[in-house]
Amino acid sequence: MGLTIAKGYLLARTPYRIFDEIITILTSNGARIALLALGTRKLQSKNARNLFFGHLLEFSFFAARTSKKVSKLKSVHTLVAVPWTIERNIALLNCNQLFMQMPILTKEFAEFYTWALALIKQQIKPWPTLLFIVQKLFALYNFEFVTDQCVLCGKKTELVTYSLPAGGLICHNCCSPAQRQSIDTKTTQALFALFHSDLPTIVKIFNDRMCRKLIQMLLTTLNYHLGSHFHL
Repeated sequence: MGLTIAKGYLLARTPYRIFDEIITILTSNGARIALLALGTRKLQSKNARNLFFGHLLEFSFFAARTSKKVSKLKSVHTLVAVPWTIERNIALLNCNQLFMQMPILTKEFAEFYTWALALIKQQIKPWPTLLFIVQKLFALYNFEFVTDQCVLCGKKTELVTYSLPAGGLICHNCCSPAQRQSIDTKTTQALFALFHSDLPTIVKIFNDRMCRKLIQMLLTTLNYHLGSHFHL
């Protein structure tokens, strides 16, 4: 095994055996790597003192030579720390979960994570922040969620409901009675507002319950069209 040094962020910590963990990191180049971290569940572990979500970290590890083996963590050091309140932030924990579920990661995705983390560090309300981040995933995947006109006919008025197969809002003429009952008018209006608002506006107009509902709708849309398996 050769020693590798990489900068990045901690995405997940999974207990392994009695005192060990499997940690997953996201490097600045967009690589997601699982590392066997020996002894990090011990109170006296030096490495455990630096394993915090949200910190920019430097990892030294012995890279596995085959895909059947796991790379082993040697040491980890904090480069940029964040306030302790960020560690259990709902937006950060859920964002990490989404990045664990992404089938493919690139440097562009790593840059997106850094942007999302900077947003989370502002410690605005977590659910609106997470909703804003999930909404921006559509641009990252080059998928347009159509809200300013009927996705089927292009009509800009009487947008009454949402079509999962079409990936956007549809008008009164294009939807069936069953589709009109699938979501209420308030949710349809919320979807339109979401894609035409900045974060401060989202914080003002959406409560946590609506944020969670819209997040699930957006993730369901991405799963349907991209074949992904996002869930929170």
